[in-house]
Amino acid sequence: RFMYSKGNKTPEALAQLSGHFIYQTPNASIHTFTGRFMYQGRSIAVNKEEVLLRGARLRNTDFIHGFVIYTGKETKIGQNAHAGSDFKRSHIERQVNINLLLVFGLQLMVCATCTILMSVWVEDNRLAWYLPYVQGQTTFETAQGFVTFFILFNNFLPISLYVTVEFVKMAQSQFMHWDIRMYHPETDLPMEVRNTLLNEELGQIQYIFSDKTGTLTRNEMEFRKCSIAGEVYGFGTTEIGLAAQARGMGSTATTGLSQEEQDRIADKRKAQVNFDPAFSFDDPRLVERMRTP
Repeated sequence: RFMYSKGNKTPEALAQLSGHFIYQTPNASIHTFTGRFMYQGRSIAVNKEEVLLRGARLRNTDFIHGFVIYTGKETKIGQNAHAGSDFKRSHIERQVNINLLLVFGLQLMVCATCTILMSVWVEDNRLAWYLPYVQGQTTFETAQGFVTFFILFNNFLPISLYVTVEFVKMAQSQFMHWDIRMYHPETDLPMEVRNTLLNEELGQIQYIFSDKTGTLTRNEMEFRKCSIAGEVYGFGTTEIGLAAQARGMGSTATTGLSQEEQDRIADKRKAQVNFDPAFSFDDPRLVERMRTP
């Protein structure tokens, strides 16, 4: 980029260049860079096209001469390496964590209440002849009762719940692997579970994105119906219509025709002069009308 380095082929010659860099403070943005190279009173802009990130590999060139501007943790790669990423958790796992915190808080309240009641009872029963250790019990020993109650109520927290959930998810992943409905026979590939953290999130719709035709669909157009001289040709049966008809929820364009007419047009081969299975037009009346003088 800099014409000043073209005639300087050696590090010794480059070392004779007198100038300095002015650049932005270290940041994690790897797609932006703003700086200036000050040389002989001139300011030369430096952008991301002249910057090589740490770990970059050279291709189609033997070597380059460069100027180090960031080192160690100040490099852009180092800044991104220390940026924390959110750990993926399912909705059920987040809810379980919240419930466990509530249970833990309840356990602390119960232990504190029992400790207070114990201290009151100890003060009222110092002279109990059947509890000789109560007579000389100190305040510190009474406070230790909190730990005792915490151990007694340890069953409040279902620690084994996490282990149980992990075993359930592992079993779910195996059932998904065995599911024949998720098997692709053309490539002989079954369902493969690579991460069991989000099993229960499958099928849970939170967002619906809508876009123009062609971006989220295959952008295929099929000729199914036409209107000529006020006469509509084509029954326009789609995969959705066939599925609805199979469930008894839909109707086709043949409704109102006699049984003889429906049997006559049942063969889609008659709807085309040269039959093409990929062509979806299914009304033979258009071909018959064209052949009629």
